[in-house]
Amino acid sequence: MPDWKFHAAATAAACALFAGQANAETYNLTLDATAGDIVVDSFVSGGKQFTVGRLGLNGLSEPIELVQGDSFTASVMIVDGPVVVPGSPNQVFGFELRGPNEPQFDPSPQADGVLSANIEFFWMNELVHSGGGSCSNCSFVAIFMAPGESFSFDQIEVSGQFLNLTSPYTVNSASFNYQLSQAVPEPATWALWLAGLGLAGAAARRRAAPAGA
Repeated sequence: MPDWKFHAAATAAACALFAGQANAETYNLTLDATAGDIVVDSFVSGGKQFTVGRLGLNGLSEPIELVQGDSFTASVMIVDGPVVVPGSPNQVFGFELRGPNEPQFDPSPQADGVLSANIEFFWMNELVHSGGGSCSNCSFVAIFMAPGESFSFDQIEVSGQFLNLTSPYTVNSASFNYQLSQAVPEPATWALWLAGLGLAGAAARRRAAPAGA
């Protein structure tokens, strides 16, 4: 299992963003995961059916303490890929760094987001999706998918910088996460769907019955 690697980098731009410290640091993370380890859960809330998936990433052998101005890159390989993200009317997925406590940040409207980052997903070395932006209160970089679109990947590349931390933020885990949602079908729709399954099952049984039965 590869360990994360650490390199110090001091630049004028990073120093300007890094409050109270002489140098900002860059962490280069080499991570991996097994596609079969993804944990999926479903629940209903507010008239919607949600499906959430989380795949823990290996390689953070010890915690990292991040401060404002610190940046990172992460290269993630799926060792038995691909990971398949199902299609849904509403989809969001991405990369998250987490610790035992939530990041502390300046919540004022004019303040920067906690994390600004970009993310790329690859399948067999071909770029399949990319995006990025700034999360105002978290350490998650996400992409919102077109409705109904499914995709597969076996590699993730991420780069980001923490722009708004008012105290050190300890990170001890990384993960790939997704959330899918759709409206909960009306009872009449469920009845029709179940009836359709029953008819399909009856047809299958008739096809499977031996001649003359």
